[in-house]
Amino acid sequence: KLGLDEEKDAEIAGLGARLFKDVALEAPADSRTPMLRRAARLYAELWEKSELGWHGVNAAALALLAGRRERAAQIAGALLGAHRDIGDYWSAATEAEALLIVGETEAAQRALARAEQRAGGDLAARATTRRQMRRELRELGLDSAMLDVLRVPATLHYCGHMPGAQDDPALETALAARIGEALAAEHVGAAFGGLAAGTDILVAEALVARGLRPRIILPCPPADYARASVLPAGERWTRRFEHLLPLCDL
Repeated sequence: KLGLDEEKDAEIAGLGARLFKDVALEAPADSRTPMLRRAARLYAELWEKSELGWHGVNAAALALLAGRRERAAQIAGALLGAHRDIGDYWSAATEAEALLIVGETEAAQRALARAEQRAGGDLAARATTRRQMRRELRELGLDSAMLDVLRVPATLHYCGHMPGAQDDPALETALAARIGEALAAEHVGAAFGGLAAGTDILVAEALVARGLRPRIILPCPPADYARASVLPAGERWTRRFEHLLPLCDL
């Protein structure tokens, strides 16, 4: 109704197709295919007008998911023939997706590696590519391990015990070491939790030491929280709480 496909701006023009795509992917299995095909046609029309790679690769991907493998490979092949790598993330990611659809899995893997080198701190871009290509790999009956090259860090929810009557420095040191090992092993890139004395503060300190800003969820104002959940464990925990507070996101 809004006539989005007639807009000159490619991003706005693509909104209608994108909405059909999202609705189709969430639709029940028995009604999904016709909607996927319609979304594929919309993207194909946009690609013919704009010659933008992301319109073309979406047309190919949706055709594949709608069961039209030959059509998907035809579009992806044409896209690759016209593709120009301009040195950014999306050039490499688009190439990787098109290569996968035409069956060039090793070349797709190499293109994904180039995309990773260019991604910087853009986790949303990586996640978008992983989500889209995971669907295609599933449709093609291939292992999704090839997406591991696009590193998306884990999100951590932490919560833990407060110190007991015996505030044991040796136990604290051992716990801090184990927390650091766990954060490294899980490739944690974002975290949320409390900031109570004990394990909460130990985890938050470890996160801050790794250059992260944990998201702190408090059930009441910080001063009230500190009186109830930090001060009872002793002044040294209160000092650490006060030091951490400006280093975290509330």
